Amino acid sequence: MSGPGSVAGMAAIPQPLWMIGCGNMGGAMLRGWIAAGLDPAAVTVVTRSGQGAPAGVRSLTALPDGERPATLVLAVKPQQLDDVAPMLAGLAPDLLVSILAGVEADVLATRIPAGAVVRAMPNLPVAIRQGVTALFSPSDAADVRQAAEALARPLGLAEWIADERSFDAVTALAGCGPGFVFRFADALAAAARG
Repeated sequence: MSGPGSVAGMAAIPQPLWMIGCGNMGGAMLRGWIAAGLDPAAVTVVTRSGQGAPAGVRSLTALPDGERPATLVLAVKPQQLDDVAPMLAGLAPDLLVSILAGVEADVLATRIPAGAVVRAMPNLPVAIRQGVTALFSPSDAADVRQAAEALARPLGLAEWIADERSFDAVTALAGCGPGFVFRFADALAAAARG
């Protein structure tokens, strides 16, 4: 098998890959990529605690000196952009992938210059590799789209959004929707026990 969610598909991702932040969603994504064949040794995670990365992944509390990522995955909360953007501005990755809700591609490109920017909005079921990741990029370059799909496909379905103005609606419905459904189901179960 050589699709985007396979070991061969992982080869489409420019490496090394750095992930800034590795909370619930970032960690779920990273575990999915490693399960699909991404070499953990090609990954560096930078978090405040230096913890939370899967085994084999280099985990740091600061950017490593004298190195740069080919792919930079921004997996922090949107309100942390002001804190992390200044330290990332000089990295110039080939590909910047952001899961920051509400932060548009042109804003990302201005704050963290990169060869190409991709917005990705995964939803909760990516943790079990059954999610949907919405993708948007101003770039229509085949290698950019192939790399973005190689990151999204191991997590479930990948769907390109043609118009970035639709991205907020996708975020609200597909990104948060499953979480609300699970919460509703939990409330029903609690009421039934009750």
